[in-house]
Amino acid sequence: MNQLSRVVLPTHNAFGPFVSPDSAWVGFFEVSDRTLKKVAIRGGSPVTICSLPVNIRGASWGSDGTIVFGGPLGSLWRVAASGGEPAQITKADATPGGRSHSWPVFLPGARAVLFTIVPAADRFESGETPQIALLKLDSGEQRMLIPHGSYPRYVPTGHLVYAVDGALRGAGFDLERLEVTTSPVPLLEGVITKESGAADFSVADIGTLVYLPGRPADSQRTIVWVDRGGREELLPGLPAGNHQSVRLSPDGTRLAIDPGQPRDIWTYDIARATTTKITTDAADDQYPIWTPDGQRIVFTSNRSGRQELYLQRSDGSGTAERLLPMPEGVNRIVADSWTPDSTRLVVSADGLSAVAIVGERKFERLSQSQFPGSAASLSPDGRWVAYMSTMSGQFEIYVERFPQLGDRQKISTNGGVKPRWSRDGRTLYYISADGTRFFSVPVSTQTQLTAGVPQLLFEGTFLRHSAGARPFDATPDGQRFVMIKSGNAVDDANAIIVVQHWDEELKRLVPAK
Repeated sequence: MNQLSRVVLPTHNAFGPFVSPDSAWVGFFEVSDRTLKKVAIRGGSPVTICSLPVNIRGASWGSDGTIVFGGPLGSLWRVAASGGEPAQITKADATPGGRSHSWPVFLPGARAVLFTIVPAADRFESGETPQIALLKLDSGEQRMLIPHGSYPRYVPTGHLVYAVDGALRGAGFDLERLEVTTSPVPLLEGVITKESGAADFSVADIGTLVYLPGRPADSQRTIVWVDRGGREELLPGLPAGNHQSVRLSPDGTRLAIDPGQPRDIWTYDIARATTTKITTDAADDQYPIWTPDGQRIVFTSNRSGRQELYLQRSDGSGTAERLLPMPEGVNRIVADSWTPDSTRLVVSADGLSAVAIVGERKFERLSQSQFPGSAASLSPDGRWVAYMSTMSGQFEIYVERFPQLGDRQKISTNGGVKPRWSRDGRTLYYISADGTRFFSVPVSTQTQLTAGVPQLLFEGTFLRHSAGARPFDATPDGQRFVMIKSGNAVDDANAIIVVQHWDEELKRLVPAK
């Protein structure tokens, strides 16, 4: 009888794994140094393939010994799996309102690549849909195969399987002529499909289907009050949506909200239960935080083509201004936490923390480089920084001195994300990595940091780790928490559905020509 075995591969802050055709290697993107790497599946030291200025968006390892990935400029790139300089193989328009090429997958024989065309900002306007296209590698010819669909996968039965609006569809496909041969047929409802075009499913060559059940979070998340005993209260006047971030104003009277779709910043008056839209640009505005005086809001926007920081008055008056120039080699900045004197802002730069010196309009690194974490939160006295990191192999909460890093301590004991200090600096809060539990940790920071044992405050189904998002905040007195509550399988399910011999059902539903 076959048994599952676990091998822990020595990565640091990795995502986007993919496997070589011979199953001997795992490729991945390393966030900490922005490199594409590979590591032997039996273990060993990772090997760098190439450096990249941005995160990859899908990668596929071909039988010809090359790797194709979605990367800089929203285009597809190709690099030798043995290492070298990547070559751009498609040209996309990755500016706001443009299109991006993502989620490539080699077809057998490595003659061609399937990929998905999506809006560069992952934001579909009215009437827009993702499209599935094909690239012939010898000639560079591109052509659209399916006008409404994403994340295609070829199945050896002679089919393409792909995602459409939370469902799977299938069509016959001629591998020699590289053409779709039948009309699309619905196959399966209730498969997670994301705004980026990615979908949580895979089909093995032996015909086994694996997928995550559920639907996108576009209209399912709610914002709720939760007291220390776990009792929930829905905030009136805030409809369900794809909420990404919620932040309480310094005086505790208002919220800054990133509703996810549409991507603008809103404020919410708690006493009056009314909302105000404070950004109106057509670009994506995300991840707001308040300035310490509560008069303005800092947020991330791609209105210039890159995801930079902007500053807007919290009443919506005036125009947004760019906070400071983008540092070289960085493509996305997210504001995390202010120093008490408002002169410095701890930020996540391409997923790793750095410091922005606001008055001097420049960036500086912490220590000799960015420290290996994100979602930083400064203590109220500005002397300690809490952050989440995968340096131990899973997301955990750590605290170090600030700004001169040192005296690092691990705060969480079994995984944790999105730390937040209490207003008096005596407590750290965080969410479990699976989004189901909320913890508090007593801390003392008089001379040395002394942390107590994490205490479970309550359980629920809350938005967990989402890059840049802040899923909760604490009232000034620490008695209530405003939280983004999940209402669907995207955030709170851990079920994986496996369907063996699914290829027989596929052949029955879609007789391939």
